[in-house]
Amino acid sequence: MFHHHLINDTVRAVAGDQAYLDTHANFAADHGATVPDLPAGAIERIYESGIRHAISNGRAIIAGGSQPWAFGDAAIAKVTGLLSAQAKRNTPPPKAPMPAPQPSKTGKSSGTATVAS
Repeated sequence: MFHHHLINDTVRAVAGDQAYLDTHANFAADHGATVPDLPAGAIERIYESGIRHAISNGRAIIAGGSQPWAFGDAAIAKVTGLLSAQAKRNTPPPKAPMPAPQPSKTGKSSGTATVAS
């Protein structure tokens, strides 16, 4: 299933038990192509291959799209890749490692006993 909602600025693509949801701009970056524009007055597109391709104004379906729809089918087929790209974009950079403990400048023991030979 592919769902583009203009007002909420969301794009969702679902394949099996995997679901991708992000903004229009992030989807374009992750997918490598922008979602086709909606017709005037429309706020969403819902596409399910072989089932429906509805374009709505939020209250009623105002248009239908082609079936099959190559763009929607490609986005659905690419859900695993979309999720991977999203995870890479959302992963914070690794934290710097903690510095190694340094010996005391006084040369005094820090609580461990040493034996001179």
